[in-house]
Amino acid sequence: MGFFGKSDKERQEEAAKKEQWLQEVYYPLKKIAVTTCDIHDRKYEIVRPCFYQVSNKGWFNDKLKNELKDPVVKHYLSETNYEQESESALGFLLYGEASVHQEEFEQAFAVAIVNFKKQAMMAGGNAVIGYRQNIEIDTDNKHAWFYLQCYGTIVKFVD
Repeated sequence: MGFFGKSDKERQEEAAKKEQWLQEVYYPLKKIAVTTCDIHDRKYEIVRPCFYQVSNKGWFNDKLKNELKDPVVKHYLSETNYEQESESALGFLLYGEASVHQEEFEQAFAVAIVNFKKQAMMAGGNAVIGYRQNIEIDTDNKHAWFYLQCYGTIVKFVD
């Protein structure tokens, strides 16, 4: 370690490890399509259904917090501009109370997409078609919670 932090060699090694991770894990995952409709221009076979659910309430909230720590999810969130922004008085004035958990919901949606891509990759698929989601909102006088359930079909292209 250098006097003012990491040495050039350490920084180069870290950069090489990150590039290797991107090449081996992230870029192949990024190539998997998730779509709400069918894919008409490619022939495919159905591999299996996929399902994911998450919430910002109770033990599901721990699941969301843990998934947000996943390096693939972090990279996806930063690349797709879902980066966490702090709540502000201006945001509250513009969007009202309903927006308090909007940021968490957007993150949960992104986590669901990454999870579908991972499921498809592990199953040997190229895409997830027919993505559907069910969103439930639960409120009381002080809190608002959401439940997000998603499903789709993993397919493999046959050309």
